[in-house]
Amino acid sequence: MIPLIPLSHAGIAAGLTDAHAGICVRLYDSIDSTNTEARRLVSGATPDGLPYGGSDGVRPSPLPITLLAARAQTAGRGRLGRSFYSPPDSGLYMTLLYPLTQPLSQAVAVTAGAAVATLEAIRAVTGLVPSIKWVNDLYMDGKKICGILTEAVTPAGSEQSAYMLVGIGINLTTAAFPEGLRAPAGSLTDNLSPSAALPALDAGRLCGQIAHRLLTLLETDSLHSPETLAAYRAHSILLGQPVLCTRGGQTFPALAMDITPAFGLTVRRADGRVEVLDSGEVSVSPDIGT
Repeated sequence: MIPLIPLSHAGIAAGLTDAHAGICVRLYDSIDSTNTEARRLVSGATPDGLPYGGSDGVRPSPLPITLLAARAQTAGRGRLGRSFYSPPDSGLYMTLLYPLTQPLSQAVAVTAGAAVATLEAIRAVTGLVPSIKWVNDLYMDGKKICGILTEAVTPAGSEQSAYMLVGIGINLTTAAFPEGLRAPAGSLTDNLSPSAALPALDAGRLCGQIAHRLLTLLETDSLHSPETLAAYRAHSILLGQPVLCTRGGQTFPALAMDITPAFGLTVRRADGRVEVLDSGEVSVSPDIGT
């Protein structure tokens, strides 16, 4: 198994590069959920004692861009109220909190951009290249290694200071998973040869690289750029595949045809009707899962 260098401030700083060295970073040995903690930050109810970034420890308003990262989660969260298994020192669990600059209707695009940023960061740090399962998962060799949860939060009593939370959980070296998971789970390093001459995987550097690349997409307004869309399409495991779609309580078979510029999934039903999914669940086959 490839050695894992645990999360550290130094590793995260190296991944962020000078371009984003000034963002607030909050690192935890263990926490219930980085997305839940980010929600507490927005509400001002966080009791952890960590400074908010100002020299006087006073919570700034609005909150600055903040990266929360943990070595373990005790109540990791996924989409639709699901849990995300987050054992200590074998994964990367992080949330990027930033002032909302995109309309809430763009949450799918933000999630897709996070998938591209995560994939490209993994490739830059390890040389490995996962695939994307619409809309929020990364896969390696038919197994889910990463989930993304995007949420918008507005503080109570505020109509202006809204924030987007992008939570990302990656199985780096996790060797065993609980039974009953909806998708067959795996780790990024599962299929590396024991004799492969690869350097240790620095979880902090990967964390910083993901945040750096996602912030670059957001700050340059390139979520909808041809390059981002092309990268998402090129690494999709769905396109051209028969899929089972679940939306609004209805399940139906279809053929996955394309990803739209808004990151919807274009499918063709068995009766020939073509439609675009902007929400819901999609599975490919029994060996891929949902």
